Amino acid sequence: MKQVASFSESLALVLVQGEGNKSSLTERCLPLIQRFGNALELNAEQFEEILKSVDKEARQLAITLEVPLANLTELPPANALNDNDLCNEFMLPAFDTQQLQSMSRHPSGKPSNARDLLLAGVQDATQMLASKQLKLNDLVLLVLETLYGAMGFRFATACLRDLQLAKYSARISVGEKYMERQKDFHFPASGENSIFHLAMNNNVDLMISDALNPKIQAILPAWHKRLLPDTRSFIVLPLVIENKALGLFYADRALTAEEGVPADETALIKTLKGQLMSAMIKH
Repeated sequence: MKQVASFSESLALVLVQGEGNKSSLTERCLPLIQRFGNALELNAEQFEEILKSVDKEARQLAITLEVPLANLTELPPANALNDNDLCNEFMLPAFDTQQLQSMSRHPSGKPSNARDLLLAGVQDATQMLASKQLKLNDLVLLVLETLYGAMGFRFATACLRDLQLAKYSARISVGEKYMERQKDFHFPASGENSIFHLAMNNNVDLMISDALNPKIQAILPAWHKRLLPDTRSFIVLPLVIENKALGLFYADRALTAEEGVPADETALIKTLKGQLMSAMIKH
């Protein structure tokens, strides 16, 4: 997959930039064939056939969308290159996800640049909310993955209420042993005085840096202690609309989080949750 991604990125650059010479596209792509040919089992003849097929499909799509499309094998005109250079020079920079994820971490496993990662997630959620094809499950997964990655959790899940069974059950999960843990992550909707009910009843976001605190241990339910006995830090984000608890987000680590959660990170986490709540109300 990495080879395919690298090949695609390199080819896209050749197509866009044209490398400033008059040679054919096939000739300009020979270095790519030499570099990726063995790994992708691709030779020059096969590559040329692929280009023809892509050109045909792109033209059909362009006709449908009423978008003019130049010849794939032709170099772009000089003014197009200049426009492209101008856009590159003054384009508002976006987050470099790879660079963000390569930052150092706290002893808990939380990235030191958690704020930037959370902000990137908020931006992605904003774009998703603007889409007419918004799917609620996709947004739930985006928020979950953002929390999981930005805060360095080992397991995270979205737990929603099942009215027929009168219980809360994990529906979407990510992280270590997520399928196994999701299966057993459920608890009754009433009759249990746990930290999860406390959070939902009071609609309060809880961020526990040390799960071994006696006050926390006293309200951690028995099922949680059996399922996740090595939990040392976690968060609980209730999903409550008009005083009705729909469920919660839960995420944990096997290490304490002495660094805590500063105000700017807390604000971004609440923004992420607010974006999801807004979408849930509309749906």
